[in-house]
Amino acid sequence: IHDIIHGDQMEAPEVPMATSCSFLLFDISLTRWNVNSLFGTASTDKAYVARLVKAVQRVAASNDVVVLHETHGTALDGAFFRSMCPDCYFYFSGCPAANAGGVAILMKKVFAARFNTITFFVGVPGRTCVARATWALAMCT
Repeated sequence: IHDIIHGDQMEAPEVPMATSCSFLLFDISLTRWNVNSLFGTASTDKAYVARLVKAVQRVAASNDVVVLHETHGTALDGAFFRSMCPDCYFYFSGCPAANAGGVAILMKKVFAARFNTITFFVGVPGRTCVARATWALAMCT
């Protein structure tokens, strides 16, 4: 081992070697998007909503996780989201009124299958939410 700071040569410390090691390669594509009223007041313009839904579907198809904010949706809009992206798990926190806030997390089911547990938390309804994905992995034996 060469000590870069002092320019000295040092003996490598003895370290017990593992019999086998597994390495984890983790890659994620994530997009955050202010959809500016997927529901709420803009939802009266059906052509606008149809274009926005197609755009959300394209973004969801090309990312592992998509976070949508300012959806202006309520809890009643959950079924619409589930039908919009059937290849994704859907986590949503809506506001009591459909004219503000709203956060949705879309996670591809194929991506979610990498994890042991996915837990969803709502902090402030319609404003903050967390989808936490965890797994256990033994790296070396």
